[in-house]
Amino acid sequence: MGILEGEDQGLTVSPEKGLMKRPLALIAALAVAAALLAGLVPSSSPAAVAGPISLIDEEIDCLEAVPETVGIAGTTDNGAKVVVDVLVYLDGSLKEQDAKNIFTTANRAYKPMNIEMKATYRRHTFTGTDVGVLFDQLKDLVGGVRPKGFDIVKLLTRKDIEAAGIGKGVAGIADCIGGIRFDHRSFAISEAPRGDIGGVITGHEVGHLMGAHHHYSNCYEDGDTSDGILVVLPTGPVPTAGKSCTLMYPSAGPNKFVFGTAESLAIRGHANSFARP
Repeated sequence: MGILEGEDQGLTVSPEKGLMKRPLALIAALAVAAALLAGLVPSSSPAAVAGPISLIDEEIDCLEAVPETVGIAGTTDNGAKVVVDVLVYLDGSLKEQDAKNIFTTANRAYKPMNIEMKATYRRHTFTGTDVGVLFDQLKDLVGGVRPKGFDIVKLLTRKDIEAAGIGKGVAGIADCIGGIRFDHRSFAISEAPRGDIGGVITGHEVGHLMGAHHHYSNCYEDGDTSDGILVVLPTGPVPTAGKSCTLMYPSAGPNKFVFGTAESLAIRGHANSFARP
């Protein structure tokens, strides 16, 4: 287990040295957030297509290069709590209490946006470790679309999942950026290691389904005020050794349980607009 998934291109497990120092990282994040909120680029609804996204290059139809919607609790909406209902399939012998711990941990990042993931658990034994095969099995269980009353369908597994071009360096994958908009694309798969890392992976993949990309993350708004944090855009931030980044950073290691401004705008907007009341 290493990277969460290859959202835009092949990704390395160990971050390399970045290009922009910390003050510029904040400026870049705020500029992205301002552009999203102001709608400087016209938004359009991409057509939905069947099958999981590629781990190396996303299918253009499910890229959502421009967020379908953005939001700030209490500013662009009434600030009410949004509950995102998640149907969670537990693979094999994965304990329900371990899954509950994962969602409790992941919800720490969503609480500041007044969003709560509410999980309902079912059990099924999946075969294989390839993410494409696992997606097929997950979708077959529910007839190809999320069941009524649920916003997201998720598989949690103890297996070391793998994908073509990346192998077993992948820890999770979302079926579609902004997939919560579509009944047949609101699916995700995550490994379920014990400890906080399980919450990082699940929180990250749900973030993708709520419209957040890797490059919305940054290495400044994570609450770590130490010097030396660097970032490279547009593929995402790159911290120096021992530093941390916001939750949509594409490696499972350095993430903190916090979303930055750009990430939060996309996630709150999608939750408020597309989560079932």
